[in-house]
This record gives sequence, C-alpha cells and structure tokens, in this order.
Amino acid sequence: MAKLNRNVPCPCNSGKKYKKCCLVLDEDPRSAELSLEDWAELNFLTDEKKKTWINPEPYMDLSPSVVFHGYTARKVGEKLYKRPLPEKEAFSNFLFALFIETVLGDEWMTSQERLPENRRHVVKKWLDSTNKWLVEGKENTAMIGSNISKKVNGIALSLLTLSYDIYCLLEVDRLPEKLMARLRNDAEFQGARYEVAIAGIFVRAGFSIEFCEELHGEKICEFIATHPSGLTIAVEAKSRHRTGVLNQKGNMPSEIGADIKRLYAAARKKKPKMPFAIFIDTNLPASPDIPLKNPNWIEEILKIHGNFPKATVKNPSPHNFVCFTHFCPYYAGEGEPYDFRPLNIHTPASMYPTTHYEIWERVWRKTDRYGQEIPRDI
Repeated sequence: MAKLNRNVPCPCNSGKKYKKCCLVLDEDPRSAELSLEDWAELNFLTDEKKKTWINPEPYMDLSPSVVFHGYTARKVGEKLYKRPLPEKEAFSNFLFALFIETVLGDEWMTSQERLPENRRHVVKKWLDSTNKWLVEGKENTAMIGSNISKKVNGIALSLLTLSYDIYCLLEVDRLPEKLMARLRNDAEFQGARYEVAIAGIFVRAGFSIEFCEELHGEKICEFIATHPSGLTIAVEAKSRHRTGVLNQKGNMPSEIGADIKRLYAAARKKKPKMPFAIFIDTNLPASPDIPLKNPNWIEEILKIHGNFPKATVKNPSPHNFVCFTHFCPYYAGEGEPYDFRPLNIHTPASMYPTTHYEIWERVWRKTDRYGQEIPRDI
C-alpha cells in the first residue's frame, strides 16, 4: 500500500493533517533485523531490566521492552519490533499497530477504506473512532496512565481488549491463520472475537492452548487448555448474536433479554471426555433503569440454568464450570464503559471432576478482571 505524505489532509475527512490523525494507527510495527553483536547487547539489556522489572502478567514469560539504539525494542513471541521511544508512543498504540499488521493487513485496510462507512467492518469503525479520539489532544495521554483501560471510552476499550488478547496469543504463538481470517470476516467476527478473548484469559492464567480442528464437520470444543500442574480443560466459547450489533444485519430491538438457552444447550451436548468449561457472552447493553451491580439478565440466566437437570453423582453435569460474561463495552460508544461482573457457576458433580480448585479460581479471577488490568507498558 502506498504511503501517504505526512502533511496531506487525512483521508478520514477529520480536517487534520495525516501526521496528526490516522498516521498513529497506520504505521506498521517494523520487524528488526539485528547483527549477532546487537542481539547480544539487546539480550544483556533485557536481562538487566528483568532484575528489577515486575512482570504485569506473572503467569506468562514476557520480555520487557528496552530502549535500544534510539528506539524501543519490543519482543513479541520470537519476533522483535523497532518502535518509537516510550514518550512518543504509548503501549496501546503499539497494540493497535500490531493488530493491524498481523491480523488485518494492508489489503484488508485498503478494501475497507473503499466501502461506504455504514458498510465497513466494525473493527474498522473502532479504529477510525479510536484514532479520532486519540488525536483530540487531551485524550493523547489517556492511554498511558497506570491503568489505561480505566481511562478510555467504550469503543476504544473494545479495540484495546481485542488488541491485547491478540498480543498475548502472539506471545505464545497461538494465533492460527483460520482464526485471523474469521476476525476479518463480517459474519464470523463475533464468534472469533469471543474465542480470542477466552483464549487470552487462559493464556494469562498460565495455560498453554491448542485450538481444535473440525472432525467430521464438528469440533469437540474451541480449544484445549493445559496447565503445568497437569490439569487439562476442554473450553467452549459462545457469544449471543444480536441484530444490528457486531456486523449483524438489521436494527437492535428496544427490549431484549439474555436469551441464551439455545447456546447453553448446544454447549452442553459437547462430549470432550475431560474436564469441561463453558463460556457464554450475553452481548447485552446496559439497562438504564437497573443498577449495574444487579442486572436483570442474572436472574434470567439462573432460571435458564435451573431448568436443566440438576447435577448429582448419579447424573453428573457435562461441565465443571460455566461462566456467563458481558464483554461488550462497545455499547457505551464514546461514553464511559460500564462494568458487569461475570456470573460463574461451578459444578462439583461433573463427569470429569477435578480437585484443582485454586487453578479454576485463577481462571475466574482473570475472567472477572477482563479489560480492567491491561498494563501501561511491557
């Protein structure tokens, strides 16, 4: 894709120069090519920083960024990126650029630019909105605080959480091309996005993951998560589609309920023959007349769950753990995102019971804090 002159009017029609507008999201992370001597020096600087560095993800083997030869060296998995110095680029901006280069690509971005705004992929709309928000001056520092996810609007947080999940999966080399293609696809984006979110949670909880391939037209689950302790968990992730939301056609109705019975019933039919965890996202907007700490969908979900056979030793549950989440800050738009706690239900009487309660608790904590603990820098 041809590079635009930094001083021309930005093609997003914001009225600003390109260098003051979309350039911040168009610049690709540049892969670094270093000599053996430079690699040795960089490894030494990284090892020195690790002596005092506090890893923001203690269950992942991350490498801190270091200032090296006038730029910031950021290592993601086995790849090194040369980026602007920290005072010129927030970590969040690197996450956005990494997402664009690795998952979206120039060809996809160009094709989106050619479409009318109302026909663009929701991720392109998030990028456009976030870019304008970032270049408004006072918001330029909002992404570099001690807890950046507390200082962003709903759309920016949606893009930020997705980009951070992508970063974590790239760090452990677990982002298959099929999954990236689904993220680029309008119809498949929602399901792929949620799978990426749940996979990111398990990676940050210290698990290695393997995405499952279809066998005879069906997958046993989305992915298998294995903990160093030996605990292996089959994970299913489903997100409730809503008309008019996340690339879905139509207009969202004014009144909607959780309505996740079909998704939950389908997930329960999976037979992975190992400990099993189900995650379902309600994909609901906030109800203005109901306190956020007591949303009405909780009662509805508990009723749906209660209508299924009660788990007993003689009639065990197919799953060990089911979690109903609400990962949808995009409903807040350019306003302050609201926070919903997930509803977690643990089932001791399951087909494949485990005693790794502290590990299940770690997954629950990571789910509960999703989008709230994205680090200022790495």
